[in-house]
Amino acid sequence: FWIHYKTQQPTMVPPIVKFALPILMITMIKSYFDTSDPFTIFWFRIFFGMGQFMVIASLIYIYFEIPKSPEALQKVKVTNDDLEQPSPFDGIFNQGDDEKNNNDKDKDSKRFKKITFQEYDLIVWKRKFKQTCIAITIIPILHFLFGLTVPLVMSVLLNVMG
Repeated sequence: FWIHYKTQQPTMVPPIVKFALPILMITMIKSYFDTSDPFTIFWFRIFFGMGQFMVIASLIYIYFEIPKSPEALQKVKVTNDDLEQPSPFDGIFNQGDDEKNNNDKDKDSKRFKKITFQEYDLIVWKRKFKQTCIAITIIPILHFLFGLTVPLVMSVLLNVMG
């Protein structure tokens, strides 16, 4: 989520924007840019490098700002569900589990745990940093091995959106 600069309240990118932007961007890139032109590929690479550099720089800045927050040491109650990202494959691969394991998982996920805001922020930060590092590794491999150019631009835009 993002923090609104005046109210300091968390704001999220509206779901319709998260859904529609990738489709619109892919359509625009494919329609208006010749993705096989070396000049275009050069600028897509520059955009990828500068965009991911800015994301990493922002994440490093945020990492050092987290402990400076006045609320950093306040406690908050969270569940395991709050700390773990949901997997889109949970419903597919966990169908064979027996009922007892599902009940144990439900009980564990509903238990509250008290952690500080700083600890919670660092958990979320590590998740985002890991996601960014994976993108910075995989996208250039896809580009150089298979010649894919659209992911260079899309990965930066989607990374900034969260």
